[in-house]
Amino acid sequence: MCPLADDMWFWACTRLAGAPPLCLGNHHSRTVLDDTRGAPMLSSLNVLGGMNDGQFKAVCDHFER
Repeated sequence: MCPLADDMWFWACTRLAGAPPLCLGNHHSRTVLDDTRGAPMLSSLNVLGGMNDGQFKAVCDHFER
């Protein structure tokens, strides 16, 4: 449904559970493990590659929201 956007899945599940949204701030860390060097970053796939829209639609369609 959203294989490259686990945050969307967690968002949908917390919304269904009735949990209030919580903003953790605008702090971004760029920790890269040695194993992942050279692999595409999710932000380049999801944001720049336009995959967020399709994954978000799939989650919303699944939960009919």
